[in-house]
Order: sequence, then C-alpha cells, then structure tokens
Amino acid sequence: MKSRSVAVLVLIAFATTLAFANAAENCGVQILKPYGSSVQAGDITADLGPADDSKQASAWLGPITVGACSFDLDIIEEPLAITSRGQLIVSTYSGSQRTVSLLNLATCETTWQSATFEGRFEIRSGILHLGTSRYALDERCRPIKRMSTPSILR
Repeated sequence: MKSRSVAVLVLIAFATTLAFANAAENCGVQILKPYGSSVQAGDITADLGPADDSKQASAWLGPITVGACSFDLDIIEEPLAITSRGQLIVSTYSGSQRTVSLLNLATCETTWQSATFEGRFEIRSGILHLGTSRYALDERCRPIKRMSTPSILR
C-alpha cells in the first residue's frame, strides 16, 4: 500500500511538472550575467548599484536603475533574468530571508513580489524555484499558482 502511495505522488509531481513546463513555454526567460555593476539584455542596461566586490561581484546594493525607472530593493543577488515581455526578475535578500520580484520596465512598477522564503532561488526551464516552492510563468510572464515540492521528492 505504501509503494502505491509513493507511485501516486510521483505521478502527480510528474503531471504537475508537465503542466508547468507547458505554461512556461509561453514566456521566454533569459538568464543575465552581470558585468561589474550592471547587466545588459539587448538594448536594455540595468545599473545594479555598488557591488560587494569590484573584481568578482556576487551582490549589489541597488537601487536598480533602468532608464527612467528606479527600484529600491534589498541586497540584489544572482540569478537575474529578463522575460520575453521585458520584465526583470530579481532576487534580493536581507539576512537569511530572500524575496523575488518581477519588475515591469515599461511602467516602472513592481508587477509581482514573492513572500519571503529561505533556501535557494533558481530558474530552470522557465520555472521559478523559490526554496521548496515553484512558480510557472503564464503567457504574460507573471508567476502563477504556487506549488510545494512533495517532501518525498526533495
């Protein structure tokens, strides 16, 4: 009976992953590599503020400035990404608490901000992994339905 429960959980997790992957196909995500105190994607350049290390930066103090837009956030860290809709995905931290924000560069607004979380932030196959939670991006590149990874799969 226990093996049947495990098999059902694995199937549910697999089906959910496929559903998230289909949603993520509608929104392209490009991981950005900062150079010094800025990051560039096409004709968009974002200033990240002073870096923690001028030779090999891993954090920036902000604010993030892109053209006329300015976003005052906590300490900025990688990964940084841009969506196919021109929105910047930014991970920040204060102490051990992280937050991920979606910044609309056309309107200079924060479109979405996660709840604080502990753990790593990764972007894989267009899916945002925030600690133990995952968010797919809809066709407008906005995070949708939060789902926790079943403990059996962690």
